Amino acid sequence: MKSIFRCTALLGVLFVSLLAAADENAPQLVARYEHLQLGGAPVTVSNLTITSGSMKFTLNSGSAAIVKAGDEVVGIFFKGDGVFDYSANDAVELPIMQTNLRNTKSNATLTNGILHGTFSEALIAAQNVTLPALEGAVGQPLDEAFGKNRDVFTRDRDTQLAMTFAVHKLIAAGQRAMRAEFRSSEEWVYAADHEDEKLERLYTIDFDDRARRVERYEAPISERPVGRGRADIPPYDVVLTAIDYSVFSDDNRNASVRATETFMPRTNGARGIVLDLSDTLHLDEGARPPRHYSVKSVTASDGKQLPFAHKEGVLLVSLPEPTTAASPITLKFELEGDIIKQVGGDNQWILRMGWFPLPPLAGLAMTAHGVIKVKAPFVPFAGGKTIARKAEGDYNILETQIDQPVAFVFVAAGKFFFEEEKRGNITVRTASYGQKNTRAIKRINGLAFDMIQYYEFFLGPYPGEELNILEMNDLGWGQAPAGIVFITSEAFQPLLGELNQLYSEGINERIAHEIAHQYWGTAVRMPSFEEQWLTEAFAEYSAALLLKKFQGPATYQRLLAHWKAGANESRALAPIPLANRITTPNNSDWNRVKLLYDKGPYLLAALNKQVGDEAFMTFLKSYQKSFHNKLGTTKDVAGLLGFMTKQDFKPFFDKYYWGTALPDIK
Repeated sequence: MKSIFRCTALLGVLFVSLLAAADENAPQLVARYEHLQLGGAPVTVSNLTITSGSMKFTLNSGSAAIVKAGDEVVGIFFKGDGVFDYSANDAVELPIMQTNLRNTKSNATLTNGILHGTFSEALIAAQNVTLPALEGAVGQPLDEAFGKNRDVFTRDRDTQLAMTFAVHKLIAAGQRAMRAEFRSSEEWVYAADHEDEKLERLYTIDFDDRARRVERYEAPISERPVGRGRADIPPYDVVLTAIDYSVFSDDNRNASVRATETFMPRTNGARGIVLDLSDTLHLDEGARPPRHYSVKSVTASDGKQLPFAHKEGVLLVSLPEPTTAASPITLKFELEGDIIKQVGGDNQWILRMGWFPLPPLAGLAMTAHGVIKVKAPFVPFAGGKTIARKAEGDYNILETQIDQPVAFVFVAAGKFFFEEEKRGNITVRTASYGQKNTRAIKRINGLAFDMIQYYEFFLGPYPGEELNILEMNDLGWGQAPAGIVFITSEAFQPLLGELNQLYSEGINERIAHEIAHQYWGTAVRMPSFEEQWLTEAFAEYSAALLLKKFQGPATYQRLLAHWKAGANESRALAPIPLANRITTPNNSDWNRVKLLYDKGPYLLAALNKQVGDEAFMTFLKSYQKSFHNKLGTTKDVAGLLGFMTKQDFKPFFDKYYWGTALPDIK
């Protein structure tokens, strides 16, 4: 007896289920896609092929059955002998594919532009894609294999099938979506829609915490844009234009956050909005349990409660009405969780990205008003103009306002002691940790003003009215969102202890780099992490130009030699725009850092050498003026530089930025 499942039946079921799904909200959709079931008797299959973009699956021999989510047919499940062939004939991507295959110890082979591997199980799910009919003799039972497959892939730490398909139903129901989860001795995920095509290799990090060793992380073997070039800004459905937030903590571990966010849709007809928001955070080392961040409610501007799903770092909210492009939406979020981490037990903390719901990076252009309330003796800080700073009973309260559109809003607090100084219309406020270091505060305030003054010479007016510089009780790093510079203790105590002296070398360069981020990263925003060199490499090179002015050419030459050495160590692993995709077994980001912070500024030095100092500094100032409060791109860098100098820089960027070669600066 045969079990026949023909393509015409599949299309009919899909059409009916799409109509039935139109009224489902976010949590209902996620719940339905989380409970996939085999939808019929398995049949034998042989030499069955399924293609999508660069990927071809071949089911050589085995058994297959349809898979349903409720009444909706979503795909097929296969067990047997299968192979996949992925076209790797992409010169830009080939180095990172080779790097990540090697680092995740994959058995797949990369030969003559084809990545080839085998699998013994595959769930191939799709929406608005015609999959082949299943027909043949009755096959082997699949229930046990299907259950094991779902158990493995639901341990994926990244977005899983349920959330992926629920997002697609609410955001782009009429577009295609495919997701294949397949494995033999290793696990893979292939996903494609109307925007991107991705191939991921799942792997496990060797955590000290044994309970986490079953988690699977996705190594990006391939990520390719669909319908656009790599140099183009990736698509984004909404822009976050404003946030009004409050943060309250009385124990410096738990936080209550209220955020009213205004979004500007860029498309019509979306029934939901998808945002990034952490839900499980492994903030502590060792075998301690993870931290959790919960959404207590989401409400519309009229106070109506909206249904939502929050999983795997994704928040999907059902909207009361489909979106209309350029018609703003205001949502109110109530959030709480033990998300504050005091590193090493120190009495200070930072809330970085992920503490309020965010669209993709290109969609971040927000003004921000915030109120932070923490228990004394902690003192709060946030970027922007200070509206009020006061004590109220046992609490210290800060209210600030950022009036220009920014991508990053950070909040910090700690046992800080600060002094501020105003010159012209700029206020610099420096805070030491633990005790008041008046000498260091005054020195750093003065240094910051000197650096800002020179940056204004070749980058234009300082993009803000205030700058907070906070001491972090650690060594060797800095970070700078809008209106804040976090810098570690060697900047405040450069001569105390042998280790401090080691990290103190180049501390002025690091401070200059972080202040430059108020231009590169705040005034000019990056649209994606593939464009991160626009913040890191340009900030690094701006700092080098400043030090060349104040410390002389020898300092510049030392930096140039340092960049070249770091670039030579890392350049073969990936081109600069793919640096953030480098995967290592222990999640080290050292090679990523060398590409962005070493090869990136080295390329800028080569361009500077080619066009001359005056022309290059004029270019930097013109770029800041042209893209002030806008998204910048490397395509615009090459275009403006070429326009100003009447030279063709496409060969340079193709070879050195999109490629792995390194110029030789004479």
